[in-house]
Amino acid sequence: MGANVIHHTAESNDSIQSLFSGISLTNLELSYPSTDNDVLSGANRINRKVSRLSEASESRMRRHLSAYSGRKMNYLDNNSDESHTHLIRTHLLAPYIRKTSSKVVPPQDAPSLNSHKNALASSLSASPGDRNNNGVHLLPLQKRLTPWERWMAKKEADRDKATLELTKLKAQNESKRQLEEQKRLERKRIEKAKVQEWIENKNMDAMKQKKLAEIARLAQKAEATKKKAQQIRAKEKYQEWLKRKRKEEQAESRRYEEERYVRELAFQEKRRQADASFQAWLRSHKVSATAANRRSPHSYCIADGMLIKYFDRTSAPEPEFFNKKDWIS
Repeated sequence: MGANVIHHTAESNDSIQSLFSGISLTNLELSYPSTDNDVLSGANRINRKVSRLSEASESRMRRHLSAYSGRKMNYLDNNSDESHTHLIRTHLLAPYIRKTSSKVVPPQDAPSLNSHKNALASSLSASPGDRNNNGVHLLPLQKRLTPWERWMAKKEADRDKATLELTKLKAQNESKRQLEEQKRLERKRIEKAKVQEWIENKNMDAMKQKKLAEIARLAQKAEATKKKAQQIRAKEKYQEWLKRKRKEEQAESRRYEEERYVRELAFQEKRRQADASFQAWLRSHKVSATAANRRSPHSYCIADGMLIKYFDRTSAPEPEFFNKKDWIS
C-alpha cells in the first residue's frame, strides 16, 4: 500500500509539473477584452486562475501524502537516512525512472514527504567536518545520495524554479500583451474617432458644396429666367415700336402723297392760268401764231469786249414781252 501511495504521489507531482509546464495563455480560454476595464483586469484574472490551479494541485498532493504519512509517524524518531534517501529518489527521480521503465520499491516503513522536510531542516546544522572537496556542507541525507542523484535532485529543483519563473514570465508577458492590446485598442479608438470626424467633416463639406451648388444653380436659373423675360419684353417693345414706326411711316407717306398731289394740282392750276394769261396777252396784241413762230435772222455776240449784232438765220426771234414776276396773274 505504501509503495502504491508513493508511486501515486510521484505521478501526481509529475502531472502537476506537466500541468504547469503545459499552461499557456491560450488554454485559459481568454476572451479578448471589449472595453478598457476588461483589458486592465485581464492580467489579474490570469494570475488568479494560475493561483487557484497551484493551490488545488498542492492541496491534492497534501491529501495523498497525508494518507500515507498517517500510517507510521514513529519512523522519524529512528532518523533513518536510508528511508529519506529512498523518499527523495522516489519523488524527485520518479519521472526519469519511469522513462527508463525502472521502478523503485520503497520500504514498508518509509516516512511521508512532510516529515522528511522536517528531517532535512534538522540536518542543516551539520558539523564543519562534513564538507565535500569544494567546501560545501554535506547533509547526512546528501551523503547517502550518489553524485548523479544529487545532480538530478538539483536539476529537479532548478526545473521547479524555472517553471515558476516561466509562469511569472508568462504572466508578465500577458500583462505586457494586455497593455499593448489596450494601447492598440486606444489607438484604434482614436483613429476610428478621427476617421469618423473626418467623414463627418467631409459629409458637412459635401453638404455645403451641394447647397452652394444648388444656390448657384437656382441663381443661374433665375438669371436665365430674368434674361429671357427681358428678351421677351424687349421683343414686345420692339414689335410695338415697329408697328408705331410703320404707322408713322404710312402716315408720313400719305401726307407726302397728299402734299405732292396738292402741289401737282397747284402747279397745273398755275400753268393753266399762265396759259390763259398768255393767250389773253396774245389776243390783246393780235400776234398770230406764225408771227410768233418766226425767227429773227439777227443774233448777238461779244467780240473784242463789245456786244455786236450779226446775221444768223438759226437764231431765235427777239422777245417782245418779259414777265418780271414769273408767270403770275
